[in-house]
Amino acid sequence: MTSRFTLLLVAGVAAVAGCSSPSDSGGTPEPPTLPPPGFAAGANPQAPQQTQNPLQGAGGTSGQTASSGTAGTESAPPPPLVVAMGGSGGAPAGAGGGTGAGGATNSPIPRGTGDTLAPAAGFIAGTSNGDGIQGYFYTFSDATQMPAGATQITPPDFSKSTGSAICVSGMASQVMNGANGPDYTRYYGGGVGLNLADPGNSMTLLPWDRGSVTGFSFNITGMTVPADLRFKATFFQGASVNTDYCLTIKAGQNTVKFEQIVNACYTGGAMAPALAPTAQLQAIQWQVATNTTAATPFNFCVDNLVALKN
Repeated sequence: MTSRFTLLLVAGVAAVAGCSSPSDSGGTPEPPTLPPPGFAAGANPQAPQQTQNPLQGAGGTSGQTASSGTAGTESAPPPPLVVAMGGSGGAPAGAGGGTGAGGATNSPIPRGTGDTLAPAAGFIAGTSNGDGIQGYFYTFSDATQMPAGATQITPPDFSKSTGSAICVSGMASQVMNGANGPDYTRYYGGGVGLNLADPGNSMTLLPWDRGSVTGFSFNITGMTVPADLRFKATFFQGASVNTDYCLTIKAGQNTVKFEQIVNACYTGGAMAPALAPTAQLQAIQWQVATNTTAATPFNFCVDNLVALKN
């Protein structure tokens, strides 16, 4: 199997410029309010950083879990970096851990009403929905690690985006060989993500209290939608963040339930463990899968994101 969790720019091939954005049509809600005063002043909110589980305390080891499992003779690609807002401090006061599907209790994330998640300048305010979701959309790339990969993806952030569509473009390249075959450790690629419970003010990302939410629906549109595109749910696991649970999605309307998201979906195993109801979610992501034989251009948008309930 050649498709992987990987984006890579082929040397000499320029990233696709621009991104088409579907026009807003009837039924599109008013955009949410901008970030509250002092939300994340200063640093680029989309800058990828590693993060540790805020419920683990200062003694934990930051970073992500290593991917496990294999696909044929290839080793599984490592997870992408996870975006963390601001400083390295623990969870803010009143954002205690809790257990079960709800994750954190006494969350500082404000709540509004409704289940439509429409960003303004790449940001979803908690006051714009009734599901406790607040955070920035971001792009991630293997070019930020050491040794750096070569993935290129535009835009670098969504602070200047308009409308409710989040659009990206670039080139996912053929995976190059390392000392032991295809080097997924270095060239895992990149994609688009959304932090689900960001309290702002440079505080650490929190586990999202999913409550009665059972999944998400969304549209994938654009000039060049990859044939192999995956939806991912990242979650806190001990002191790390597990980023290896996914589901293959397609162009057009998608409805994803949490129980459909499985570990290492790229292996095709029928018995792969599904995302646990108690998993403390950190983010959702859309990632282009690459292959070892050819470069894959992409230019697509994520729009009409809605939290689903029974």
